[in-house]
Amino acid sequence: MKPKISVIIPVFNDEEYIGRCLKSLINQSLKEIEIICINDGSNDNSLEIIEGYKNKDDRIQIISQNNQGAGISRNNGMKFAKGEYISFVDADDWLESDSFEKLYANAIANDSEMVLFNSIEHGINGSTRERIYMPADESVDYNNFVFDYNYEKKLVMNKMFVIWSKIYKTSFLKENNLEFYNHKIFNDVQFHIESMLLAKRISYLPEILYHYNRANENSLQTKATLSNNKIIIFDVFKGVKDFLIKQDYYDEFKQNFAQFMVVESRANLLKTNDEFKNDYYDKLRSEFIKMNFNPATLNKFPFGLYSFYMWVLNCENYSNFSLFNTKIGKDDFELDEINEFSLNDDESVDGEIKQQEIILSQDRLFLFNLEHQLNRKNKHIKNLNNKINILEERNEKLKDNLTTSKSNNIKLKNKNQALINKNKELRKLIQEYESSTSWKITKPLRKTSNMLKK
Repeated sequence: MKPKISVIIPVFNDEEYIGRCLKSLINQSLKEIEIICINDGSNDNSLEIIEGYKNKDDRIQIISQNNQGAGISRNNGMKFAKGEYISFVDADDWLESDSFEKLYANAIANDSEMVLFNSIEHGINGSTRERIYMPADESVDYNNFVFDYNYEKKLVMNKMFVIWSKIYKTSFLKENNLEFYNHKIFNDVQFHIESMLLAKRISYLPEILYHYNRANENSLQTKATLSNNKIIIFDVFKGVKDFLIKQDYYDEFKQNFAQFMVVESRANLLKTNDEFKNDYYDKLRSEFIKMNFNPATLNKFPFGLYSFYMWVLNCENYSNFSLFNTKIGKDDFELDEINEFSLNDDESVDGEIKQQEIILSQDRLFLFNLEHQLNRKNKHIKNLNNKINILEERNEKLKDNLTTSKSNNIKLKNKNQALINKNKELRKLIQEYESSTSWKITKPLRKTSNMLKK
């Protein structure tokens, strides 16, 4: 029987986690699946553990190879996949038991080329964080709802570059020759961007089905932080740009791509181990100068991103950048402190001529810092003004309510006074009537009448 979903798992020294991962797959409510484990040159007990599970469940296949990385492992897994859809799972992660049943139902109902779903990230000390593509819309029937990248362009380059919280139609991947690149890390970034742009029928299942393990100290991402592998991101940028140009998406995504590069560059600088920060920063600065963004593009950057880009351009090395980055957060930043920074006065970096309108003088850099501080304080003042406006609106409503209450109170007083006056008039009439001759003459008759009633 042809499997409905092929699950591809690269395995490299994952003896601590692979058992939990395989259990979550074997126990899926959708039974028509195949589980393809790519043993990527493991030298621990991972292979023995997988073989133990294979002896109990013939849906498990094992492909062994020399260590080539997760990207090549996934590509090799796709060559053997027979399922209608493909799921990529990391060996240290796991899924909810009804995940594939729900995903396959959504995919078939929508004839999807790709189905997105949500996940939860498990960090150290039991911390968790939900990773949500889009908030669920209660008015949408997600089993009858498809879209392409135009529906939400932020999904193309939004930091959710993972491939494990999606399933892919096998024919879609083959028809578009989609494969992973041979990068030690970040090999899923370009795959995500290309597949998101090429898919014409994307659907969404707004449920958390995947558990992403960030507490694994032996993961490739963790090891990359402790090495100089973060520098690979610049090769990824080039690959993404080449694809955008080749497929005529570049003009449409020029702004998104520019911000994507700066955001990811900054994130990886923060994550890089201190031992390798200088090397990473040198490469980062060289690449920033080559990026050569025009003023129109820069002006659309969020202020914090724009600031980071400008600081890198103007600080010759990481030590200067770190010093300036520390100083710029101070509210008492003085003009003479700018002299502590050794800005680069060379005419070129890595053979690239600097643009004088971008590279700042010391005085302009100081003014830029003042602009940053003023912007931050203006935002604070704006927030305070918003709070004042809200309080003033509430005060006006209270005044209106008070005015209405006073008006109602006056009306009640007037009505009460009218009743008092009417009561006085009635009492006066009664007194006049009781003092009249007719009332006195008929008094015996009233007594007789009262006696008869008794």
